[in-house]
Formats: sequence, C-alpha cells, structure tokens
Amino acid sequence: MIKFNLDYITLNEVRLFLYKATGLYWEERGFDYLKIKIEIRMEATKKFSPREYLNFLRRDREEMQKLIDELTINETYFMREIDSVDVYLDKILRIDSVKKERIKIVSVGCSSGEEPYSIVILVYEKYPYLKNKLEIKALDIDSQMINKARKGVYGFYSLRSMDEKLVKRYFVEENKEYILDSRVKTIVDFYNLSIFDPKTKVLLKNSDLILSRNVLIYFGMESKRNAVELFYDSLVDNGYLILGKSESIFNVDNKFVMVHYPNVILYKKEVNNGG
Repeated sequence: MIKFNLDYITLNEVRLFLYKATGLYWEERGFDYLKIKIEIRMEATKKFSPREYLNFLRRDREEMQKLIDELTINETYFMREIDSVDVYLDKILRIDSVKKERIKIVSVGCSSGEEPYSIVILVYEKYPYLKNKLEIKALDIDSQMINKARKGVYGFYSLRSMDEKLVKRYFVEENKEYILDSRVKTIVDFYNLSIFDPKTKVLLKNSDLILSRNVLIYFGMESKRNAVELFYDSLVDNGYLILGKSESIFNVDNKFVMVHYPNVILYKKEVNNGG
C-alpha cells in the first residue's frame, strides 16, 4: 500500500465529520483501525493527500457511504444470541399477541439480514399462527450489507449455528450457497439508514420490539443517549428493547426497566396503567 502521511489532526477531523453526519464515533484507542480504513479509501479514490481526501469526503455523500461500509464490522450469523429472542417470543409475544392485530419488530444494525430472518424462522417454528400478524423492518448504515440482505443468499459460515433441519427447511443449497426461502424473505423490509436519519424515527414508530445488538458500541455518550431515547419513544407502551449481551444502558438511560430471565436481560418501556 502507498505510504500516506495521515496525521492525528486529520484523523480527528474525519472522526468528527463522521460523528456529526452519522452518530458513529471512534475513540482514540481505535485510531489505528480508523487510519487503515481511511488509507484504503484514499488509495481507492486516488486522493493521496489527507487534506484532499477530507475535502472530498465532506462534499461526496457516496464516498462517505463507502468509508462507512469499510469501517463497520459485520460479524453476524443465523441464530446468534437467539436466547433473548426466544425469551421474548415465549414469555411476552405469545401472550401479548392475543390482543394485537399486528406485531412490529425492528432490527437496528441488521447487517446482512441474519438477525431479522432468524426471527421470522423462529416465529414460523414456534407460533406459525402469528406469521400473518408479523411486520419486520430492518435497517443498517452499510449499503453493501443491505443489498446482501435483500438477496437472501448466504455461505455455510452464516448458517454454522443453525439446526440442520432448519437449514433444509428454509434454504435451498446451490453451488455451495444457501438461498433463503421466499416465505421468509417477503416478511422483512430492509432500509439503508443510520439511526439518526429522520426517516428512521418514522420507521421505528409504534414498535413492539426493537433489537439493537452491538450498535451502541460505535457511539459516544451523547449519541448513545439520543439513540436510547429514540428507542424508548418509538416503542409502544410495555414494548421491549434487546441489546447485545456485552452491552448495557446503565448510566445512559434510566427510563427502561430491566426485566431479568435466566442469562437474558430485556429492557421494558413500562407504563403504569393506573396513571
């Protein structure tokens, strides 16, 4: 790779620009990673001066998207950390669904679609009578991942934690790729959006469940608070938020009530019906 003189000042300016534009935030301990990814894009765009690239980044939305695609980590697979979704389906949705005409679930930071598709498969397996009530929205800031999600074609590695019977039931193997059944694909609507895009607020409105797993780790404290406030306001009364196992909103927000189950914590927007 070409040697770039990417200094701390320019790195910090790129970080602040991305933070203001998307809410994504890289701490200084992550500057080595940020530097490598910026240099990849500098070489791709033939902008060999850090200042030249920064100016280009500021005026070119397509390049900003490409840098974000380069920066965001998309490690995911079917049925990942599925126990929290299992608990929600068995302990909450199964009961609440009786009085609901539709059930809206939103997957934030859905990557290449494994999370929302896993939810559809679980509902088909556990409570197939609910499938016609299901409305699933999924969004991610990485345009390449959204395109992959819409195609619904995966390698074996994405299915590594999935029961073999489910793989055979919901996928067709072709040339070492696994094509998702259209019954599952048609349930999920995908959107290339950041959390702080004004369209996201509309998309999340009146959600029964929001999943935001390993998304807040990219945010500074102010953005975390804004994101959690958005989730809270978007949920229906007594709706739920699911975070990643290593995440917490302790010291970020005190509106949600933590509901504990074995090895699982759900965050509830608890509303006192008595006023």
